Amino acid sequence: MCQQWFSNLGLVLDIVGFLMIAREWHWAINLQGAEQVERRANARESAEDRKHRWQGWSQQYKLRRALFKIGAMLVILGFVGQSIGSLPTSYITRLGIT
Repeated sequence: MCQQWFSNLGLVLDIVGFLMIAREWHWAINLQGAEQVERRANARESAEDRKHRWQGWSQQYKLRRALFKIGAMLVILGFVGQSIGSLPTSYITRLGIT
């Protein structure tokens, strides 16, 4: 019975992690396009404005990097859960998981 829960939990972790990573990729692609448009429009921006924009982007980048890492770890944990769930029952009982 416990094996089925490991498989189900592994699948849930896989899909949540994958969706987090896909969201970050989508965000990065949209950001790249927006930055190119913004660069052309704001060719004469002051140094203070650039510094302020950079600080905001830096904070956002740190958050996005953390979300990407969490998503990757969820995919890895999902794989482990599915692997444990697919082990034969004799191995599971040896590990003490019932």
